[in-house]
Amino acid sequence: MFYSVEHAANPGVANFGDAFYYVVVTVSTVGFGDIIPVTAAGRWVTVAAILTGIIVIPWQAGKIVKEWRSREKVAVTCPNCGLSHHDADASHCKACGHVIYQEFDSRQ
Repeated sequence: MFYSVEHAANPGVANFGDAFYYVVVTVSTVGFGDIIPVTAAGRWVTVAAILTGIIVIPWQAGKIVKEWRSREKVAVTCPNCGLSHHDADASHCKACGHVIYQEFDSRQ
């Protein structure tokens, strides 16, 4: 999008590579300043890219951390309260104390 709104008016954006470089440098908050938007549409695209980066990157990082933390959990759902992903050595639900049954003995 940045290329399509800036290439005609901005001498710093000669090809798609220049536009891609600008967006990566801007979203990563490095901001060298060698390419700057000269049109209002270019500024709006830049703002949208920055806001998208602020929202998407932490959201994806949170999903990755959540998966890393649940790797050691067992996908057993408590029939009483519905809590899932218990510790591998759990015999009772942490939320309600109900006995949960697992297919395998986690001590092996």
